[in-house]
Amino acid sequence: MIRKGTLGICGIAALAISAAALVLSLPERCGAIPAFTRASGMSCAACHAPVPLLTELGKEFADNGYRLGGPPSPEGIVDTGDSLLALERNLPLAVRIDAFAAYFHSGDADQTDLETPYMVKALAVGTLSQKISFYLSFVASDRGNVMGVMDAAVKFSDLFGLPLEFSLGQFQIVETPFDRMQRITYEDYAIYTTRIGMSPTDLTYDRGVELSLAPWKGSDLSIEAVNGNGIDPAKDYFDDDSWKNVLFRASQEVGPVGIGAFGYLCRNSMWRGGTEWVENRHYYWGLDAAAAIGGNLRISAQFLQRIDENPFLRLSDVYETSTNGVLAEAVWAVRGEEGRSFVTLLYNFVGSNVDEKYANGYDLWLHQPSPLEYESATVNFSYLLRRNLRISTEATYRSSDETSAFVAGIVTAF
Repeated sequence: MIRKGTLGICGIAALAISAAALVLSLPERCGAIPAFTRASGMSCAACHAPVPLLTELGKEFADNGYRLGGPPSPEGIVDTGDSLLALERNLPLAVRIDAFAAYFHSGDADQTDLETPYMVKALAVGTLSQKISFYLSFVASDRGNVMGVMDAAVKFSDLFGLPLEFSLGQFQIVETPFDRMQRITYEDYAIYTTRIGMSPTDLTYDRGVELSLAPWKGSDLSIEAVNGNGIDPAKDYFDDDSWKNVLFRASQEVGPVGIGAFGYLCRNSMWRGGTEWVENRHYYWGLDAAAAIGGNLRISAQFLQRIDENPFLRLSDVYETSTNGVLAEAVWAVRGEEGRSFVTLLYNFVGSNVDEKYANGYDLWLHQPSPLEYESATVNFSYLLRRNLRISTEATYRSSDETSAFVAGIVTAF
């Protein structure tokens, strides 16, 4: 709840601008030893610019099973005399902590908030062989909630001697070109977390399998099959119906520009009125593009649309709805990717006609969990005190509800 206060928006803006100026005026030297150096033997700057956003080398490192190429180093493997066992001598483990101080202003009301910590997350990555790797993350605290296991996947690479990969486990449904866990901003990617009506479907986490193929240079084709109900604890089964949601994605790099498209076919059902199963067939489609300009600037944009046939699982008075989302982001490395200062601009938009189609029913206030109209603009100034310690100041204005947010804090991993 936002409460009335005495600190005005102009004063907070001045503080945010002053903090940002301090961030950008600090010197540009750094010599830190980051957490994932334990696995790669390289500085964090090789794979992150800034933490946690991946560079091109970082993406290649992750795609290659968290290896730089070739078989695992003998020095890092326990010699058991068993050629079928490649057990790493040290488990590549890291802990990430996010902590923020925030101020929210709406109309004549304001709220300050110490979100310390905002998130505590443990991560582990490693290899089981030259072509088998794993990734695990456990969120011990997310806004005070124990979320438990978020990522838990095993990946098999180069199947049948082809550029073919198979993964199974728990993972983000959509992470290209916008990866929520690697974003720099405090402000989230709104359309990814938006749920419509009584459907559990969104674009965050789910359990399933993924098959991906790179048939030629710069290409990527993938297909996912997931339960479609998120990562809540299992009841009788992990899935609450027999249908599996299926996602298709294709992308191609053309020089410094990457373009992509995806489609996501979904369905959920419920026993209603003691008489019959009622279904909501729904689907997403989307287009995206990303470009690296001059080595210092990365720009990404995505448009997607979601169509629901029966979002509130009604027996009668059923209306098809559409929800649109737009994301646009620019990350500027002020003095190059190996520098310490970064500026990020983010635009969020969500628009839906659900409230128009169901304006006369109780479903909107009873069964609609996410805002149907959302628009925000964000600017973030980040500075690396160490390669694995980033401080930032951020300002966001949400025109959809005329709310301003000012946030300052740290992100670190060790």
